[in-house]
Amino acid sequence: MVAQGAPQQGDHTFRITHIKFDHKGPDANDAMLPTDGLNIRRDAASDLQHLGNGQGEGEWIRSSRNEEACYISSKAVTIKVRIECDDYVRTARSHATQLGFDPTLPPSLKPWTEVTDTLVNFKESAPGSGLWVSFNNSPGVTDVEYVEFPLDGLTKSKIGKWRCTWQWKVKDVDSTTPAEPPDPNPQQYDVEDTGPHTFYTVLDTPFEPWYSGGDVTDPWIKALDFCIVELFPAGIRYLDVAAAQITDAIWLRAIPRYDHDQSQLQSRYVPDVSRLNPPLTVIPGEAESTLQLKFMLTDFIHGDHRLGDCFDLAAAVQTCANLMGVRGRFARLGAFGYINPVEFIAPLSWLDGKKNNPFHDRPGNSPIPLTGLDYLYEDVNPVDGLFDRSYFIIHTYVVYGGKALDATVGPFLGRQGEADYIAAVRDTSTRAETRVASTLNDRNRRFASILHIE
Repeated sequence: MVAQGAPQQGDHTFRITHIKFDHKGPDANDAMLPTDGLNIRRDAASDLQHLGNGQGEGEWIRSSRNEEACYISSKAVTIKVRIECDDYVRTARSHATQLGFDPTLPPSLKPWTEVTDTLVNFKESAPGSGLWVSFNNSPGVTDVEYVEFPLDGLTKSKIGKWRCTWQWKVKDVDSTTPAEPPDPNPQQYDVEDTGPHTFYTVLDTPFEPWYSGGDVTDPWIKALDFCIVELFPAGIRYLDVAAAQITDAIWLRAIPRYDHDQSQLQSRYVPDVSRLNPPLTVIPGEAESTLQLKFMLTDFIHGDHRLGDCFDLAAAVQTCANLMGVRGRFARLGAFGYINPVEFIAPLSWLDGKKNNPFHDRPGNSPIPLTGLDYLYEDVNPVDGLFDRSYFIIHTYVVYGGKALDATVGPFLGRQGEADYIAAVRDTSTRAETRVASTLNDRNRRFASILHIE
Protein backbone atom coordinates (compact mmCIF):
# COMPACT_ATOMS: atom_id res chain seq x y z
CA MET A 1 0.00 0.00 0.00
CA VAL A 2 1.37 3.41 -0.96
CA ALA A 3 0.07 6.78 0.05
CA GLN A 4 -3.54 7.46 -0.80
CA GLY A 5 -4.81 10.76 -2.14
CA ALA A 6 -4.65 13.46 0.48
CA PRO A 7 -7.94 14.95 1.67
CA GLN A 8 -8.41 18.69 1.98
CA GLN A 9 -7.47 20.10 5.37
CA GLY A 10 -9.45 23.29 5.61
CA ASP A 11 -7.76 25.72 3.20
CA HIS A 12 -4.62 23.58 2.96
CA THR A 13 -3.62 20.29 1.35
CA PHE A 14 -0.68 18.53 3.01
CA ARG A 15 1.24 15.59 1.59
CA ILE A 16 3.85 13.33 3.17
CA THR A 17 6.32 12.91 0.30
CA HIS A 18 9.45 11.25 1.74
CA ILE A 19 10.50 9.35 4.87
CA LYS A 20 14.06 8.44 5.88
CA PHE A 21 14.63 5.74 8.49
CA ASP A 22 18.41 5.32 8.10
CA HIS A 23 18.96 9.08 8.05
CA LYS A 24 22.45 9.53 9.46
CA GLY A 25 25.79 7.73 9.52
CA PRO A 26 27.80 5.73 10.26
CA ASP A 27 26.49 2.29 9.28
CA ALA A 28 25.71 1.18 12.85
CA ASN A 29 25.34 4.27 15.02
CA ASP A 30 23.89 2.47 18.01
CA ALA A 31 25.95 4.51 20.47
CA MET A 32 24.05 7.68 19.54
CA LEU A 33 20.92 8.72 21.37
CA PRO A 34 18.55 8.98 19.72
CA THR A 35 19.70 6.79 16.89
CA ASP A 36 18.22 5.75 13.55
CA GLY A 37 17.97 2.73 11.27
CA LEU A 38 20.94 0.53 10.41
CA ASN A 39 22.51 0.69 6.97
CA ILE A 40 21.20 -2.40 5.14
CA ARG A 41 21.05 -3.74 1.59
CA ARG A 42 18.83 -6.10 -0.41
CA ASP A 43 21.27 -9.04 -0.88
CA ALA A 44 24.80 -9.79 -2.05
CA ALA A 45 24.16 -8.45 -5.53
CA SER A 46 21.99 -5.38 -4.95
CA ASP A 47 21.79 -2.42 -2.61
CA LEU A 48 18.62 -0.56 -1.71
CA GLN A 49 17.66 2.51 -3.69
CA HIS A 50 17.79 4.90 -0.74
CA LEU A 51 21.61 4.48 -0.42
CA GLY A 52 21.79 4.64 3.39
CA ASN A 53 23.35 6.81 6.08
CA GLY A 54 21.03 9.68 5.20
CA GLN A 55 22.05 9.91 1.57
CA GLY A 56 19.41 10.13 -1.12
CA GLU A 57 15.70 10.69 -0.69
CA GLY A 58 14.72 8.02 1.82
CA GLU A 59 13.27 4.53 2.08
CA TRP A 60 9.70 5.70 1.46
CA ILE A 61 8.75 8.02 -1.40
CA ARG A 62 5.15 8.82 -2.09
CA SER A 63 3.72 6.54 -4.82
CA SER A 64 7.13 5.23 -5.95
CA ARG A 65 9.26 3.60 -3.20
CA ASN A 66 8.65 1.55 -0.09
CA GLU A 67 11.83 -0.06 1.31
CA GLU A 68 12.48 -1.86 4.56
CA ALA A 69 14.33 -0.60 7.64
CA CYS A 70 16.20 -2.36 10.44
CA TYR A 71 16.65 -1.19 14.04
CA ILE A 72 18.38 -2.36 17.18
CA SER A 73 15.84 -3.36 19.82
CA SER A 74 14.84 -1.12 22.73
CA LYS A 75 16.28 2.06 21.25
CA ALA A 76 14.98 5.61 21.14
CA VAL A 77 15.01 6.49 17.44
CA THR A 78 14.02 9.28 15.10
CA ILE A 79 12.94 9.44 11.47
CA LYS A 80 13.11 12.28 8.96
CA VAL A 81 10.05 13.36 7.00
CA ARG A 82 9.46 15.75 4.11
CA ILE A 83 6.02 17.40 3.94
CA GLU A 84 4.48 19.55 1.21
CA CYS A 85 1.56 21.96 1.26
CA ASP A 86 -0.18 23.55 -1.72
CA ASP A 87 -1.01 26.75 0.16
CA TYR A 88 0.89 29.23 2.24
CA VAL A 89 1.60 27.89 5.71
CA ARG A 90 3.96 29.20 8.34
CA THR A 91 4.00 26.31 10.81
CA ALA A 92 1.97 23.25 11.72
CA ARG A 93 2.24 20.35 14.11
CA SER A 94 2.22 16.81 12.78
CA HIS A 95 2.27 13.26 14.14
CA ALA A 96 1.23 9.77 13.05
CA THR A 97 -0.77 6.97 14.63
CA GLN A 98 -1.00 3.37 13.48
CA LEU A 99 -3.87 2.80 11.11
CA GLY A 100 -6.45 0.35 12.41
CA PHE A 101 -5.33 0.48 16.05
CA ASP A 102 -6.78 2.40 18.97
CA PRO A 103 -4.19 5.06 19.90
CA THR A 104 -4.90 4.42 23.58
CA LEU A 105 -3.75 0.77 23.37
CA PRO A 106 -0.46 0.05 25.19
CA PRO A 107 2.56 -0.14 22.86
CA SER A 108 2.96 -3.89 23.44
CA LEU A 109 -0.36 -4.47 21.67
CA LYS A 110 0.54 -2.45 18.59
CA PRO A 111 2.65 -3.72 15.71
CA TRP A 112 5.11 -0.82 15.93
CA THR A 113 5.59 2.59 17.51
CA GLU A 114 3.91 5.84 16.55
CA VAL A 115 5.36 9.20 15.54
CA THR A 116 5.59 11.95 18.18
CA ASP A 117 3.83 15.27 17.67
CA THR A 118 6.42 17.71 16.31
CA LEU A 119 6.40 21.35 15.23
CA VAL A 120 7.14 21.75 11.51
CA ASN A 121 8.30 24.98 9.92
CA PHE A 122 7.56 25.62 6.25
CA LYS A 123 9.05 27.77 3.49
CA GLU A 124 8.26 28.26 -0.17
CA SER A 125 10.24 25.74 -2.23
CA ALA A 126 11.11 28.42 -4.80
CA PRO A 127 9.98 32.05 -5.09
CA GLY A 128 6.56 32.21 -6.74
CA SER A 129 6.16 28.42 -6.89
CA GLY A 130 3.14 28.34 -4.58
CA LEU A 131 4.48 25.08 -3.06
CA TRP A 132 5.41 25.16 0.60
CA VAL A 133 7.74 22.52 2.02
CA SER A 134 8.91 21.53 5.47
CA PHE A 135 12.10 23.25 6.52
CA ASN A 136 14.81 22.34 9.03
CA ASN A 137 17.16 25.18 9.83
CA SER A 138 19.21 23.36 12.48
CA PRO A 139 22.99 23.89 12.21
CA GLY A 140 24.83 21.38 10.02
CA VAL A 141 21.71 19.96 8.37
CA THR A 142 22.11 19.30 4.63
CA ASP A 143 18.72 17.75 3.84
CA VAL A 144 16.97 20.95 4.92
CA GLU A 145 13.51 19.91 3.68
CA TYR A 146 13.42 16.91 6.05
CA VAL A 147 12.20 17.40 9.63
CA GLU A 148 13.32 15.02 12.37
CA PHE A 149 10.48 13.29 14.23
CA PRO A 150 11.04 11.12 17.32
CA LEU A 151 9.08 7.91 17.63
CA ASP A 152 6.89 7.93 20.71
CA GLY A 153 8.44 4.84 22.29
CA LEU A 154 11.41 2.53 22.09
CA THR A 155 11.79 0.10 19.23
CA LYS A 156 10.49 -3.40 19.93
CA SER A 157 12.42 -5.20 22.67
CA LYS A 158 12.77 -8.49 20.79
CA ILE A 159 13.84 -9.95 17.47
CA GLY A 160 11.14 -9.65 14.87
CA LYS A 161 9.74 -8.50 11.56
CA TRP A 162 7.02 -5.90 11.91
CA ARG A 163 4.59 -4.09 9.62
CA CYS A 164 2.54 -1.00 10.22
CA THR A 165 0.75 1.74 8.31
CA TRP A 166 0.96 5.25 9.69
CA GLN A 167 -1.96 7.65 9.49
CA TRP A 168 -0.54 11.17 9.49
CA LYS A 169 -2.32 14.09 11.05
CA VAL A 170 -1.77 17.85 11.24
CA LYS A 171 -3.05 20.44 13.69
CA ASP A 172 -2.27 23.97 14.83
CA VAL A 173 -1.91 25.10 11.22
CA ASP A 174 -0.63 28.68 11.24
CA SER A 175 -0.99 30.57 7.97
CA THR A 176 -0.38 34.04 9.35
CA THR A 177 2.32 36.11 7.69
CA PRO A 178 5.63 36.66 9.51
CA ALA A 179 4.53 40.22 10.22
CA GLU A 180 1.43 38.99 12.05
CA PRO A 181 1.28 37.34 15.46
CA PRO A 182 0.98 33.54 15.28
CA ASP A 183 -2.63 32.32 15.17
CA PRO A 184 -2.66 28.54 14.78
CA ASN A 185 -5.90 26.72 14.05
CA PRO A 186 -6.17 24.07 16.79
CA GLN A 187 -8.35 21.76 14.69
CA GLN A 188 -6.73 18.41 13.82
CA TYR A 189 -6.98 16.98 10.31
CA ASP A 190 -6.16 13.58 8.84
CA VAL A 191 -3.56 13.98 6.10
CA GLU A 192 -2.87 10.57 4.51
CA ASP A 193 -1.47 7.11 5.13
CA THR A 194 2.08 5.92 4.50
CA GLY A 195 3.19 2.32 4.23
CA PRO A 196 2.74 -0.42 5.00
CA HIS A 197 6.24 -0.01 6.39
CA THR A 198 8.34 -3.12 7.12
CA PHE A 199 10.74 -3.01 10.06
CA TYR A 200 13.19 -5.59 11.40
CA THR A 201 14.60 -5.57 14.92
CA VAL A 202 17.82 -7.25 16.07
CA LEU A 203 19.19 -7.32 19.61
CA ASP A 204 22.48 -5.51 19.03
CA THR A 205 24.68 -4.23 16.23
CA PRO A 206 25.27 -7.00 13.68
CA PHE A 207 28.79 -8.34 14.14
CA GLU A 208 31.41 -10.02 11.94
CA PRO A 209 31.02 -10.78 9.06
CA TRP A 210 28.53 -7.93 9.00
CA TYR A 211 30.04 -4.47 8.50
CA SER A 212 33.49 -6.04 8.16
CA GLY A 213 34.24 -6.21 4.42
CA GLY A 214 32.76 -3.31 2.46
CA ASP A 215 29.22 -2.64 1.28
CA VAL A 216 28.44 -6.28 0.52
CA THR A 217 28.68 -7.02 4.26
CA ASP A 218 26.02 -4.48 5.19
CA PRO A 219 23.19 -6.64 6.61
CA TRP A 220 21.04 -8.17 3.89
CA ILE A 221 17.25 -8.13 3.93
CA LYS A 222 17.47 -11.58 2.34
CA ALA A 223 19.48 -12.78 5.33
CA LEU A 224 17.20 -11.04 7.87
CA ASP A 225 14.19 -12.80 6.36
CA PHE A 226 15.97 -16.15 6.36
CA CYS A 227 17.25 -15.87 9.92
CA ILE A 228 14.09 -14.47 11.49
CA VAL A 229 11.55 -16.54 9.54
CA GLU A 230 13.41 -19.82 8.87
CA LEU A 231 15.52 -20.14 12.04
CA PHE A 232 12.76 -19.01 14.43
CA PRO A 233 14.44 -16.48 16.76
CA ALA A 234 11.46 -14.09 16.45
CA GLY A 235 10.22 -13.01 19.86
CA ILE A 236 13.54 -13.64 21.62
CA ARG A 237 14.86 -10.83 23.84
CA TYR A 238 18.26 -12.16 24.95
CA LEU A 239 21.41 -12.78 22.93
CA ASP A 240 22.35 -16.11 24.51
CA VAL A 241 18.85 -17.46 23.86
CA ALA A 242 18.97 -16.24 20.26
CA ALA A 243 22.38 -17.88 19.76
CA ALA A 244 21.07 -21.19 21.12
CA GLN A 245 17.92 -21.09 18.99
CA ILE A 246 19.77 -20.31 15.77
CA THR A 247 22.39 -23.02 16.42
CA ASP A 248 19.69 -25.56 17.15
CA ALA A 249 17.69 -24.64 14.04
CA ILE A 250 20.77 -24.89 11.81
CA TRP A 251 21.65 -28.27 13.33
CA LEU A 252 18.13 -29.57 12.77
CA ARG A 253 17.36 -28.39 9.28
CA ALA A 254 19.88 -26.17 7.50
CA ILE A 255 21.96 -28.92 5.82
CA PRO A 256 20.34 -32.31 5.30
CA ARG A 257 23.34 -34.47 6.21
CA TYR A 258 26.93 -34.36 7.42
CA ASP A 259 29.53 -35.36 4.83
CA HIS A 260 30.83 -38.60 6.33
CA ASP A 261 33.22 -39.10 3.40
CA GLN A 262 35.11 -35.80 2.99
CA SER A 263 37.78 -37.44 0.88
CA GLN A 264 37.63 -34.29 -1.29
CA LEU A 265 38.61 -32.13 1.73
CA GLN A 266 36.53 -29.26 0.34
CA SER A 267 33.79 -27.50 2.25
CA ARG A 268 30.81 -26.62 0.10
CA TYR A 269 29.83 -23.27 1.59
CA VAL A 270 33.35 -22.26 2.75
CA PRO A 271 35.48 -22.55 -0.36
CA ASP A 272 38.37 -20.39 0.75
CA VAL A 273 40.41 -20.37 3.97
CA SER A 274 43.70 -18.49 4.12
CA ARG A 275 46.07 -16.91 6.61
CA LEU A 276 45.60 -13.37 7.83
CA ASN A 277 48.80 -11.38 7.75
CA PRO A 278 48.90 -9.41 9.94
CA PRO A 279 46.43 -11.00 12.38
CA LEU A 280 43.17 -9.13 12.96
CA THR A 281 41.98 -7.83 16.31
CA VAL A 282 38.24 -8.46 16.39
CA ILE A 283 37.32 -8.02 20.06
CA PRO A 284 39.87 -6.16 22.20
CA GLY A 285 41.25 -8.45 24.89
CA GLU A 286 40.50 -11.64 22.95
CA ALA A 287 42.86 -13.63 20.76
CA GLU A 288 43.35 -12.23 17.27
CA SER A 289 42.03 -13.88 14.13
CA THR A 290 44.88 -15.54 12.25
CA LEU A 291 42.75 -16.99 9.44
CA GLN A 292 40.19 -15.54 7.06
CA LEU A 293 37.50 -17.30 5.10
CA LYS A 294 34.67 -16.82 2.64
CA PHE A 295 31.09 -17.97 3.28
CA MET A 296 28.65 -18.61 0.42
CA LEU A 297 25.65 -17.29 2.31
CA THR A 298 23.34 -16.99 -0.70
CA ASP A 299 23.90 -20.65 -1.60
CA PHE A 300 23.36 -21.61 2.04
CA ILE A 301 20.04 -19.74 2.21
CA HIS A 302 18.93 -21.48 -0.99
CA GLY A 303 20.01 -24.89 0.35
CA ASP A 304 22.15 -25.63 -2.70
CA HIS A 305 24.01 -28.58 -1.14
CA ARG A 306 22.70 -31.66 0.61
CA LEU A 307 25.97 -32.36 2.43
CA GLY A 308 28.05 -30.14 4.70
CA ASP A 309 30.86 -30.18 7.22
CA CYS A 310 31.93 -28.33 10.34
CA PHE A 311 33.37 -25.37 8.38
CA ASP A 312 30.02 -24.86 6.65
CA LEU A 313 28.06 -25.14 9.86
CA ALA A 314 30.30 -22.97 12.03
CA ALA A 315 30.24 -20.25 9.36
CA ALA A 316 26.45 -20.49 9.21
CA VAL A 317 26.06 -20.23 12.99
CA GLN A 318 28.39 -17.25 13.23
CA THR A 319 26.87 -15.39 10.28
CA CYS A 320 23.24 -15.94 11.26
CA ALA A 321 23.61 -15.46 15.01
CA ASN A 322 25.82 -12.40 14.60
CA LEU A 323 23.23 -10.82 12.32
CA MET A 324 20.97 -10.77 15.38
CA GLY A 325 23.69 -9.02 17.42
CA VAL A 326 25.58 -12.02 18.89
CA ARG A 327 29.37 -11.57 18.96
CA GLY A 328 30.34 -15.14 18.10
CA ARG A 329 33.73 -16.07 16.65
CA PHE A 330 34.68 -18.88 14.31
CA ALA A 331 37.09 -21.25 16.12
CA ARG A 332 39.29 -23.85 14.41
CA LEU A 333 40.85 -26.50 16.64
CA GLY A 334 43.58 -28.56 15.01
CA ALA A 335 44.38 -32.20 15.86
CA PHE A 336 40.99 -32.52 17.54
CA GLY A 337 41.21 -36.29 17.74
CA TYR A 338 38.80 -39.12 18.39
CA ILE A 339 35.25 -38.30 19.40
CA ASN A 340 32.84 -39.72 21.91
CA PRO A 341 29.54 -41.06 20.57
CA VAL A 342 27.59 -37.98 19.44
CA GLU A 343 24.70 -37.18 17.15
CA PHE A 344 25.51 -35.48 13.85
CA ILE A 345 23.30 -33.18 11.79
CA ALA A 346 20.52 -34.99 9.98
CA PRO A 347 16.77 -34.43 9.62
CA LEU A 348 16.16 -37.50 11.80
CA SER A 349 19.45 -37.64 13.66
CA TRP A 350 17.87 -39.37 16.64
CA LEU A 351 16.96 -42.27 14.30
CA ASP A 352 20.43 -42.20 12.74
CA GLY A 353 21.95 -42.83 16.15
CA LYS A 354 25.14 -41.68 17.78
CA LYS A 355 28.47 -42.06 16.03
CA ASN A 356 32.12 -42.08 16.99
CA ASN A 357 33.47 -42.92 13.53
CA PRO A 358 32.82 -39.63 11.71
CA PHE A 359 34.14 -40.63 8.28
CA HIS A 360 32.51 -44.01 7.94
CA ASP A 361 31.54 -43.29 4.31
CA ARG A 362 35.15 -42.71 3.21
CA PRO A 363 36.66 -45.52 1.13
CA GLY A 364 39.08 -47.55 3.20
CA ASN A 365 37.36 -46.80 6.50
CA SER A 366 35.06 -49.04 8.45
CA PRO A 367 31.44 -48.35 7.39
CA ILE A 368 30.23 -48.86 10.95
CA PRO A 369 29.15 -45.45 12.39
CA LEU A 370 29.52 -46.53 16.02
CA THR A 371 32.57 -48.68 16.46
CA GLY A 372 34.19 -50.10 19.56
CA LEU A 373 34.82 -47.20 21.93
CA ASP A 374 38.57 -47.77 22.07
CA TYR A 375 39.15 -48.72 18.44
CA LEU A 376 41.89 -46.75 16.70
CA TYR A 377 42.49 -45.61 13.14
CA GLU A 378 45.75 -47.56 12.88
CA ASP A 379 43.95 -50.75 13.77
CA VAL A 380 43.20 -52.49 10.48
CA ASN A 381 40.53 -55.15 10.51
CA PRO A 382 42.19 -58.35 9.24
CA VAL A 383 38.92 -59.55 7.73
CA ASP A 384 38.08 -56.59 5.49
CA GLY A 385 41.34 -54.60 5.55
CA LEU A 386 39.55 -51.39 6.63
CA PHE A 387 40.66 -48.84 9.21
CA ASP A 388 38.58 -49.42 12.31
CA ARG A 389 37.83 -45.85 13.36
CA SER A 390 38.37 -42.35 11.99
CA TYR A 391 38.82 -39.08 13.90
CA PHE A 392 38.64 -35.31 13.42
CA ILE A 393 41.92 -33.89 12.20
CA ILE A 394 40.34 -30.42 12.52
CA HIS A 395 37.05 -29.36 14.03
CA THR A 396 35.36 -25.95 13.92
CA TYR A 397 32.66 -24.35 16.06
CA VAL A 398 31.72 -20.90 17.37
CA VAL A 399 32.85 -19.32 20.63
CA TYR A 400 30.54 -16.76 22.20
CA GLY A 401 31.21 -15.33 25.63
CA GLY A 402 33.64 -18.16 26.40
CA LYS A 403 31.04 -20.81 25.58
CA ALA A 404 30.70 -23.09 22.58
CA LEU A 405 28.07 -23.22 19.84
CA ASP A 406 28.28 -26.31 17.63
CA ALA A 407 25.72 -27.20 14.95
CA THR A 408 27.75 -30.12 13.61
CA VAL A 409 27.53 -32.48 16.59
CA GLY A 410 25.42 -32.41 19.71
CA PRO A 411 24.16 -29.80 19.20
CA PHE A 412 25.95 -27.62 21.75
CA LEU A 413 23.97 -24.47 22.44
CA GLY A 414 26.25 -22.27 24.49
CA ARG A 415 25.49 -23.84 27.85
CA GLN A 416 29.06 -25.09 28.42
CA GLY A 417 32.40 -23.37 28.50
CA GLU A 418 34.72 -24.10 25.62
CA ALA A 419 36.94 -26.49 27.59
CA ASP A 420 33.94 -28.44 28.94
CA TYR A 421 32.46 -28.65 25.45
CA ILE A 422 35.71 -30.06 24.02
CA ALA A 423 35.93 -32.56 26.86
CA ALA A 424 32.38 -33.70 26.11
CA VAL A 425 33.10 -34.29 22.41
CA ARG A 426 36.72 -35.43 22.39
CA ASP A 427 37.53 -39.00 23.42
CA THR A 428 40.71 -39.20 25.50
CA SER A 429 39.73 -42.23 27.52
CA THR A 430 42.88 -44.17 26.64
CA ARG A 431 46.52 -43.18 26.31
CA ALA A 432 46.49 -43.95 22.60
CA GLU A 433 43.48 -41.68 22.02
CA THR A 434 45.05 -38.94 24.10
CA ARG A 435 48.19 -39.00 21.94
CA VAL A 436 46.13 -38.01 18.90
CA ALA A 437 44.31 -35.18 20.62
CA SER A 438 45.86 -31.80 21.22
CA THR A 439 45.45 -29.81 24.38
CA LEU A 440 43.29 -26.68 24.27
CA ASN A 441 45.67 -23.79 23.77
CA ASP A 442 46.20 -20.98 21.31
CA ARG A 443 48.76 -22.95 19.33
CA ASN A 444 46.01 -25.28 18.20
CA ARG A 445 42.78 -23.32 18.56
CA ARG A 446 42.78 -20.41 16.15
CA PHE A 447 40.14 -17.85 15.45
CA ALA A 448 39.10 -17.15 11.88
CA SER A 449 37.29 -14.10 10.54
CA ILE A 450 34.63 -14.34 7.87
CA LEU A 451 35.61 -11.34 5.78
CA HIS A 452 33.86 -12.27 2.53
CA ILE A 453 30.23 -13.27 2.01
CA GLU A 454 28.49 -13.93 -1.27
